[in-house]
Amino acid sequence: MKYISFKKFIPFIIFFVFGIPLLFMPFGSLDELWNYNFAINIARGRLPYVDFNMIQTPLSAYLAAIGILIFGNKLMVFRMIGIFLIAATYSLMYFICKRITDNVTIACVVSIFSYAFCYQIWTYNYNNLNLCIVLLIIFLELKENKSNYEKYIIPLLYGLTPLIKQNTGIVLLMTFWIQTIFSCFHKRISKKDSFIGILISICPGTLFFFLLLINGILPEFWEYAALGVTTFTHRIYIWQYMFLSPINFAVVIFILFTIVKSLILIIKDKCVVSREQHCRVLMSALSAGVVAYPLTDSYHIMVALIPYVICFLCCFRYGVYTKKQNIICIITAFAVLIISPLVVLINLDNDEYVISNLKHYEGIPISRNIENNIAAIDEYVLNKEQEGINVIIANDAAAAYMIPIDRYTKNFDMLLVGNLGMKSVEGLLSEHPDAYFMVNHNDDTLGYQAHFELIRYIKDNFVKIGHVLNLDVYKAEN
Repeated sequence: MKYISFKKFIPFIIFFVFGIPLLFMPFGSLDELWNYNFAINIARGRLPYVDFNMIQTPLSAYLAAIGILIFGNKLMVFRMIGIFLIAATYSLMYFICKRITDNVTIACVVSIFSYAFCYQIWTYNYNNLNLCIVLLIIFLELKENKSNYEKYIIPLLYGLTPLIKQNTGIVLLMTFWIQTIFSCFHKRISKKDSFIGILISICPGTLFFFLLLINGILPEFWEYAALGVTTFTHRIYIWQYMFLSPINFAVVIFILFTIVKSLILIIKDKCVVSREQHCRVLMSALSAGVVAYPLTDSYHIMVALIPYVICFLCCFRYGVYTKKQNIICIITAFAVLIISPLVVLINLDNDEYVISNLKHYEGIPISRNIENNIAAIDEYVLNKEQEGINVIIANDAAAAYMIPIDRYTKNFDMLLVGNLGMKSVEGLLSEHPDAYFMVNHNDDTLGYQAHFELIRYIKDNFVKIGHVLNLDVYKAEN
């Protein structure tokens, strides 16, 4: 019987331990709350697209919901799931780098710097889960002698990616099909293996399609996850993004250089790894880069960048370093590893933060003002509910208020452009004709994805009847 060496778990343990301070990140990431809300809704038996709005495929939310059902409905539990994910992701990054370079020092430096690069904005979400799966695929693809088990797990992983995020996953799956057919044509794999691989890769998507049909979700899925994506308006494109700052420009140039360099090496057949392996890594990086559509911002670019770092490593040969050079590199990398969580903890060393007592947010550091604001708004919502009045918070941060009181209003608790299917402003508001709507007094406090058109429509066409802190209260004219 073959035993797994404990040494193989050391990178995971290190990244997990240094990830624990992520539990104490200050409260306030809306992306975290939206994804947490997906998991809560599923744990409560609600169906995606029908009972709550989301535009991505739901596998990541279902996995998080399992954790919530087992360990409890708390944001702290959701964050712990994220820590397992970051440890798995960057331990895979370490082993991939080690496999490419055959150098522990380079593997440590690259994986630790990549880990630190994403540390401050890391949460559990579909993009980060997709990144982990892509790295697992690359890790297995780079293995020289694959077992039969590994030959069949790779197409299964490709098949799962469209269930995490449809656009990235579909591109990944198509590249797998193309590469499999190409390898079969050139007799690198047998027709039997290529047929079985493609068959396995379509099984998850086929099962998902039938589940949509059985549950009667297919029309809503098509509206939100296919047509709804086309409604994004508050976005920039990659060529606009790259000129926003010198760092953005450098990142885009790095990606372009890596693509061009890789293509040259593949064409000339001068790859460091095998030609086929380099091609598969490049195709994985190109496919994973689709994560930046339709939202091109620093977070999505950072997620897309990681596979390109691996592809970049495949472009060069690495020599042997002296003992002194190795020590300096390792010390520098671990200094960065130590500093990353310290930045999180140092930010909490002031009187602004308290430990939250709000339901589901227990134990999370939160600004005193935010905690008080959420409590005041929730008190108003519950009081009006007792009077028989439905209160809807119509802004991008609605989830932060509604989660502690266990309420959810479809479309309004993630009121973002591109996340509402094909619903018009009038159509959304007509679904709640007697409700009170709370909107930000100052639109400058809204995020760039907020539905400014709906908020402006409420202010221009509804009657203002009061305010609670920074939120104005409106109702439709009788």
